Amino acid sequence: MLELLLFCICGIQISFNFSLFLLAQKTHLIYGFDYSFNASPDGSRKLEEFIKARPKLQVLRIDTVYIGADVNLINSATEQLNNLLAVTHSTIKEMLIYPIGNCSQLQIPSMTQVKRLNLYINEGNRLLPPHLDVNEIFPNLEIVSLLPSLYQNVDDILPSPSIDSWKFLSVTTLEIFNFFSTGLLRRVTTYFPNLRALKLENVVNSGTMKDIFEIWKGSQLERLSIRTCSNENEDYKLKWVSALTGIPEEGCKRLRNSFYAHKDVEKLRGQTSILNLTGKQ
Repeated sequence: MLELLLFCICGIQISFNFSLFLLAQKTHLIYGFDYSFNASPDGSRKLEEFIKARPKLQVLRIDTVYIGADVNLINSATEQLNNLLAVTHSTIKEMLIYPIGNCSQLQIPSMTQVKRLNLYINEGNRLLPPHLDVNEIFPNLEIVSLLPSLYQNVDDILPSPSIDSWKFLSVTTLEIFNFFSTGLLRRVTTYFPNLRALKLENVVNSGTMKDIFEIWKGSQLERLSIRTCSNENEDYKLKWVSALTGIPEEGCKRLRNSFYAHKDVEKLRGQTSILNLTGKQ
């Protein structure tokens, strides 16, 4: 049987395809759903019809960032989300969530099929309401991707590392895109105590390596992937070479212009390097 992969959008306007599938009673063919609060009577009615059809979603994206601080809108969005999650929680395998910390009455049932969770960090809003326990909601979660806005203060978006309900015990892989926050990196092993693989994308500061070396010492990390920001500046490249090799920048400059035996290179190495990173057995 042909499987139709359709991602429907429920936002300011209900998409044309979404309405067609409701009319044709083919909501079971919808693969993913993009939820953002719709206050219009027509939008709310169509969403109710969609929920009543009990769709078998595999991907759900949640975005309530545009409802602001209006209590009535927040309560309405929370009710819609509670109803949607109640009928789709057993089939969803991947979720994409923008900050929904203002939905204090949100009830997320156990999402046992979810293996991947993408968390978009922006606007200084809390990711999830503090009453939720991530391990009860996502007991089989394996991969978390964090997508922070630039220069976001980690204390504005994440709860205290001492809160046990925000420790992702089942997660073994963490991906951080647009990486810039050393504060976030220092908390990695607290939020993700059983982490095995760490992937950092668009890393700007070579000083990040010092934090990585510190994290590695007391962790169970086995794999590390780092993609730096593209930059042709020679000083920028030199800082990264130094950070990775453990050789001071002046030593790296000397190596460019002369030949050193292996033993001489080792003499230049004055700090921790990638050679100190060993996979845990």
